Amino acid sequence: RAFDPRGARDLLARAAEVSPDSAALRSALSLAWIGLGDDDRARAEAEKAVQLSAALPKQERLAIEARAVEARKDWSRASELYRSLWTFYPDNLEYGLRLASCLSAAGHNAEALVVVAEMRKLPPPSGVDPRIDLIESQVDKRLSDFPAEMRAAHLAEEKGRKSGETQVVAQASMLQGDGLLLAGRSREAIPLFEVARDLFAKAGNQSAVALVLTHLGVALNEQGRLAEAQAMYEASLATLRRIGSVQSGAIQLDNLGFVAQDLGDLPRAQTLLEQAHAAFLADGDRVLAEEALNAIGTVMLARGDLAGARQRFDEVLALSRQTGNRVDEGRSLSFQGLVLARLGSLGEARRLQEQAYGITQRIGDPVHGASMLAASAEVLVRLGDLPEAGRRLARALEMKRQGDSRLGVAEVLGLQAQLQERLGNLAEAKRLSGEQEALARATGSRSQLAAVLQERARWSLDDGDLAGARRQLEEALRQRTTNGEALEAAAVRLDLSDLSRLQGDPGEAARLASEVADWYAQRGMEGFRARALARLAEALLAGGRSAPARQAADQAESIAEAGEDLDLRLTVATAVAPVRAATGDAASALDLLHWAIQESARIGAVIPGLEARLELGLLQRQTGDPASATSTLEEVRKTAEARGFRALARRAAAGPVVRIARPKG
Repeated sequence: RAFDPRGARDLLARAAEVSPDSAALRSALSLAWIGLGDDDRARAEAEKAVQLSAALPKQERLAIEARAVEARKDWSRASELYRSLWTFYPDNLEYGLRLASCLSAAGHNAEALVVVAEMRKLPPPSGVDPRIDLIESQVDKRLSDFPAEMRAAHLAEEKGRKSGETQVVAQASMLQGDGLLLAGRSREAIPLFEVARDLFAKAGNQSAVALVLTHLGVALNEQGRLAEAQAMYEASLATLRRIGSVQSGAIQLDNLGFVAQDLGDLPRAQTLLEQAHAAFLADGDRVLAEEALNAIGTVMLARGDLAGARQRFDEVLALSRQTGNRVDEGRSLSFQGLVLARLGSLGEARRLQEQAYGITQRIGDPVHGASMLAASAEVLVRLGDLPEAGRRLARALEMKRQGDSRLGVAEVLGLQAQLQERLGNLAEAKRLSGEQEALARATGSRSQLAAVLQERARWSLDDGDLAGARRQLEEALRQRTTNGEALEAAAVRLDLSDLSRLQGDPGEAARLASEVADWYAQRGMEGFRARALARLAEALLAGGRSAPARQAADQAESIAEAGEDLDLRLTVATAVAPVRAATGDAASALDLLHWAIQESARIGAVIPGLEARLELGLLQRQTGDPASATSTLEEVRKTAEARGFRALARRAAAGPVVRIARPKG
């Protein structure tokens, strides 16, 4: 009862040697082995106890059976048995504690809190036992009520210090640190975990030491110290396997999967997470199974399996609402939003992201709330609300910094850099990207480094360094492919298609763009397919294949016009206008470019507007309007030079002439 399972095991083992046929001793010894994390020995002693209990009174037989079922991790049946015992013997605190624990493990956390309230009504000392506070703290955690988790744990700590029960203090310290960690305060959590670790180690409770090391690993992971976190998880996993703790070992696999994902090794991450998920299911722990399933979905999404990811997020959403786990409910809603955004349902994606953010606000989870704000900002950029996207990214960055989440900070910096570039603020974009690169190198995240390389390639293009841009894109593609990041790899291949066209290889450009368009089509990503088709049209036109270029352009435009993605429509309009002009439709090409210029100005998208103006000036020159062309191109040149976009400025100063096919008559 003082959370000293090693001391209990030693005394009970000696007692069992004296009385080997005592069912009560065997059952109690089973609980001690559970406390030490040795599942196999716990089950063996529990089964011996059942075999020896036939002659005992009904209450003792039922209690021994309940402990055996609990040792088998059959939480629902264990809950039924403890419910019967608690109902008939409501003054026995042990039955209430075991019932609350089993209910929580089975995902019935609201019912577990009812039992907690019933236990508090018992007369002292039972009603003020610190174990009630500890079980309440654990249930509050599963209900994502972090302030309540910390309050209950603090109360247990005070009682433990007063009574000298060091293992109660250790449990309470770990739970308080856990609450801080989940609330985005990882730096404050670490000293509490260290207190718990030292107290557990002093008592020889290796299972608890391994578990608190897990929490330390999570805190390090949150801070982007991935190598340290991984080493801690692996050491903890080795300890747990040595003592036979299946559940805690599964937790380590789960966390190692998260580290692999953060480092950018998605195949390994998926393998580890699926192993952990299977172990949690076998163990009957629905809440941990939900968490692993959510993570598996995010990995599948990054690997390009949108249907598989969506199925898992749907499953987690249903399960989390049954168990009352608001953390996983919010995350699954946010992840569903990511899938919908890639499928082009931007309004619904935004609604889900904002609903998810609201949940994080209510439960006090700022670090994940920041991720949801950032995801909604990406959607807002595509919808054309750039000012609100900027505000959300600024708030997300502030929240990530406060939570000391270095990887999260790096991700948001990358999004800010992209937005600033679109707004025409190249110097600021480069500053943000430089900070992102420093964090990517410090954390060892290959995924973030690949993102930086992609960004750098665009700037190499702007400097006229096509060879440098190719080296950067090819390295980014190699990293994305090695990481298993199929979604991002497709985007890199599309950038390589554009680069090949600029380097005078339209055939290679068309091949890459066509392959990417087909890849997107297979996954239902029609908006992204439209981007690839627009690039295909440009490549085909550069290769002198006007008819298929027009066909690809028309397809791209049809898809873009049917969707909500204004950013896509602007990109496609600027790309297909020259194709229209080259195939005898110069008037509609001019109209399309004028629309793109007006819309870009309306939403404040400087670079899309400049790109559209550049194409307009080139088209004016080619259709016999030299005065307008000179004025338009000079305006583009001056603006681009002032903002540091040298490639745009050079093209405006001396753009290539494309022969325009004029309509007959």
